[in-house]
Amino acid sequence: MISSLGCSILLVLSSIVASPTTPPQGKSFDELLDSLIAAETNRQTVLKKTLEVATERKSNVTLKFLEVMVEADEAFVNIRRFFDAGRIFFDFKKGKSDLKEVEAFMKTELLRKENFLNDQMLKLAETHKAAEAQMHQDLPQDTLSLVQPIIVALKESEELIAPLGKQFQINLEATKIESPT
Repeated sequence: MISSLGCSILLVLSSIVASPTTPPQGKSFDELLDSLIAAETNRQTVLKKTLEVATERKSNVTLKFLEVMVEADEAFVNIRRFFDAGRIFFDFKKGKSDLKEVEAFMKTELLRKENFLNDQMLKLAETHKAAEAQMHQDLPQDTLSLVQPIIVALKESEELIAPLGKQFQINLEATKIESPT
């Protein structure tokens, strides 16, 4: 299972890890994942409020832009789900989990899905391009103040992915060393 994990995610993680962002000193995988979860909660709250205001204003251009933000949020949720599966895997391998092997196997399915993380990262990149294009073409200047909080929240989530990915890779390598199967 570990070798298939390594092959399927190393390519994606190499692009994440190649970024200049490194895990904050002393931050464990669990702490970084908890930060991503907190950022997700904030992002979704901001997105919901922004959607409500845009709906009240009946601003089709803003709502179209926010559709892209919803797609970005979905990609972030899926990325978080991938790393959640990683936490389950690491805890199971360290004996910190009460799960039976079959349960752990089922709960870590995303780690074995070929290209799952890569697909989500590509979706995120596509939504980023689409959002930038809409901001420069369609989005009225007065609407930018409305959508700025969601842009900031998405950026916060984005900045957490690289350190989390790096720590994931470190933990995965440590797991390989501990059990060379």
